[in-house]
Amino acid sequence: MAGVDVDSSGHASDYQTQIEVKFTTKLREPYKVSNDGSITVPAQVTRYGLSQIVNHLLDLDRPIPFEFIVCGDVLCSTLGAHISSRNVTAEKVLEVEYVPAILPPSPGEDIAQDDWLSCISESDSVIYTGSYDGLVRMWNSDGDELAQFAAHPCPVKSCLTIPGHGQLLTTGDDGSVRMWKCDQGNRDLLAHLTGHESTVESCAVRPDGERCATAGWDTNILIWRSGESLETHVSENPAKKQPGKKTMKSSSAEVESVGALEAHSQCVSDMVWKSHENLISCSWDHSIKFWDVEMETVTDSFTHNKVLYCLDTSNSDDSSHVVAFGGAEKAVRLWDRREKQGTFAKSLRSLQSHTSWVSDLEWHPTSEYHIMTASYDGSVKLWDIRGEIPLHTIHPTTVSDDDRLLCCAWIGSSSIAFGGTNKTLSTMVLQSSTL
Repeated sequence: MAGVDVDSSGHASDYQTQIEVKFTTKLREPYKVSNDGSITVPAQVTRYGLSQIVNHLLDLDRPIPFEFIVCGDVLCSTLGAHISSRNVTAEKVLEVEYVPAILPPSPGEDIAQDDWLSCISESDSVIYTGSYDGLVRMWNSDGDELAQFAAHPCPVKSCLTIPGHGQLLTTGDDGSVRMWKCDQGNRDLLAHLTGHESTVESCAVRPDGERCATAGWDTNILIWRSGESLETHVSENPAKKQPGKKTMKSSSAEVESVGALEAHSQCVSDMVWKSHENLISCSWDHSIKFWDVEMETVTDSFTHNKVLYCLDTSNSDDSSHVVAFGGAEKAVRLWDRREKQGTFAKSLRSLQSHTSWVSDLEWHPTSEYHIMTASYDGSVKLWDIRGEIPLHTIHPTTVSDDDRLLCCAWIGSSSIAFGGTNKTLSTMVLQSSTL
């Protein structure tokens, strides 16, 4: 670096004047700065200043806001302070990567519900919500209700669509699990999945849709047929008519599980099934477990010091080793499985901004770096996991001081939905400078 003041250790100091940088990006023309050489920028420059410089070099018709990745992390302070805090020496040209910025989301719809909202799922532009009145409601992206039906005689605890099969999996506070056939606002009960003995808090679906998992307060993770394999099984084993009882309009066969995973000692609060091989679960017993479902064995685990409520991983193979999780604490945690537990400080990072417990989180469907979190503090936060502070914090006007947000979900790649004890389904649209 030319023209840089350094401290006695050789690191860039807070009082430096100039830093020599080279801009890099994965964007294509015309959004790529020429790599002919480096330029000198003030050490006190921030993200906004660097964005102005890049836009000047690109000479675009309209300015594009950018974020900057320096030393593997999002720039949230001055450039000088950023590299000094990471013990970067002042001996080389600094590479600064720029990416499109995520702008503040704009309001969408606020749709009143009759009871607390417990879960949200989306498929083919249809939003499914479950609530404490036992109803599942179906909405389009404009906030119009397509249908509603009584899914359980008790609070709905989780719901999830089965990709490519027009099925919806729901779980109840009474231990019931049901699979529904949903098509263009119509629904029929396909099967009762029987086997749980207590409240079923969570569910997950294998990527091919042919298997699903449910879990809750009985501590067992049960594996079920779903998708085409379930429909074939139901057609070959139709529900038997019981004397003196009317059958339902559609087949409602009772189906038993095809597998069980046992290792947790308390409530299994959340699960994700992002690859064919690995199901991941978290629990009130403070642990996260990776499962080989076919062998019914734990292949990896991590033990935290708090009750865990939620977890997720990226859809990208490049970052699937990172698990984001939250629970009975204010911080969102990131566990990097590549680091051994013996190096705890390296394997666990924290994103701190919420002022109460983290109730739900979800990774962006296409970005390996962005997650959304909901909290009992009534806020939703959007994060870039390479940064230390949230990109945006949303305080919904429909949430009072006593309300808690219980669930959140991405609707496609550019909208979000959330709700909770405020009895409102809220949506917002992300304004991104994605090119």
